[in-house]
Amino acid sequence: MIREILNATLACVVTFLLCAVGYPAVVYGVGHTLFPRQAEGSLIERDGKVIGSELIAQPFGSDKYFSPRPSAAGPNGYSADAASGSNLATTTPALRERIALDVARQILLRTDDSDLKAKIEGLVGQFGELKTKNGIPEKTDEDTAAITKLETEIGGGRTAVDARASELGETSENHVPVDLVTTSGAGLDPHISPEGARYQASRVAKARGISTDRVMSIIDKHVDTSGALIGAPPRVNVLLLNLDLDAESPKTETSLAPASVRTTPEDKIQPSTSVEHKEAESPAPSPVETLTHRFDQLQERVEAAPIARLDADIKSLKATVSNLSETDAMVKQLKELDEKVTTYGSDLQLTRADLKATRDALSPITALADLEKQFQTLRSEVETLREASKVPERLVAKPVTALNLAPAAKLFRERQFASASGTLRALADSSPDDARIWYYSALANGFATGQWTGPTEQLALKGVDRERQNSHGSREIDAEFADLPKELGREWLGFYRQKAASR
Repeated sequence: MIREILNATLACVVTFLLCAVGYPAVVYGVGHTLFPRQAEGSLIERDGKVIGSELIAQPFGSDKYFSPRPSAAGPNGYSADAASGSNLATTTPALRERIALDVARQILLRTDDSDLKAKIEGLVGQFGELKTKNGIPEKTDEDTAAITKLETEIGGGRTAVDARASELGETSENHVPVDLVTTSGAGLDPHISPEGARYQASRVAKARGISTDRVMSIIDKHVDTSGALIGAPPRVNVLLLNLDLDAESPKTETSLAPASVRTTPEDKIQPSTSVEHKEAESPAPSPVETLTHRFDQLQERVEAAPIARLDADIKSLKATVSNLSETDAMVKQLKELDEKVTTYGSDLQLTRADLKATRDALSPITALADLEKQFQTLRSEVETLREASKVPERLVAKPVTALNLAPAAKLFRERQFASASGTLRALADSSPDDARIWYYSALANGFATGQWTGPTEQLALKGVDRERQNSHGSREIDAEFADLPKELGREWLGFYRQKAASR
């Protein structure tokens, strides 16, 4: 009996030493000898400080970084000591509502739409208020009514968020990847799909001031296909991808998007100054003391009337009108000639008034008949001059409606690029020859879509073409974009404006 007890005890001790001491010690020693970094948890250090692990997901708050999958580990997610899933079934309304809200958040990160942002913030605020109300131990009737009202408002808020997200978001070519809105089983998956990384590429590229293509190339380098033989899908480690981005040095590229966008104070848009045309004031007639003096003055005025000069001007006007071309300079010349004719007409009207007054005062003087004939001759010459100097209707500059760029520019500078694009399209329909509209449209489209070639480049080239045609003077365009910050595309726009200058 004692022998059997000793044998059993010895077997337990030997088994304990082999399984609980020897085997762990061997595994620990071999692991730390051959694979020291992996044995310590694949920790990553920077400047002597541990910043994460390749094996555990962690959140990133800045737009400059890629985001991992959502996490249900712990109260705030990504808690390494509380690994777990949400444990919600696919038929649970709470899961469906949470995924719908996460889809809207992903679309917001991609589009930066102010309307969707306000709706999501309002909905999150209502969630917090409802949680507070539900946490009251003993609820009054007012609390119950407030909870019911909040639940109704939250339902309406969800509908508004979903509607706005649908307007902005998914298309057949641009779905939100499923791994960006669903949690993993442990809530600590350090990887996302290549599609999930590419979906965030335009946001990260814009925040870092580099091209989307450059970010895509970095993503491609981090696609891990190990395990494909056993059916494992391709994946991208989020932490390693973000570290590689930090190691990249942004380079200046002519065709790239401008630097990262930051909210700036509202810029003051100076309205374009309109040119005011003032009519020339006719000099007041000189006072006459006597009828004789008045008659002498009138006679001298009639004799000094520039009839010969009028003939020469008429011939010059006829030659000018016959050679008119549809250019702004010629139209301006015609206006000046028309003002000249108007001045002659004003002088002759004064002469006629003086003649009538003198004729009434000196009716017995027969010389007035000769003066009347001379006046009629002058009048006929002026009428001929007016007819000859009429500007063809096709050359008359149509009145230019004052263009108000301020609303569109304000939307653009507040980073509401999609709204700015819509406003600028309407302006382009009414004023297609204004280079400033096309330049703003190119910048707004580039920021809204994250694409700086194709349609965006075509819009910029339209602006170049309008500036070359001098639709608005370069000074006006310089004034419009003088205070454009570098992060809102000043250097990118400058590249295209140099093309306009090298016409």
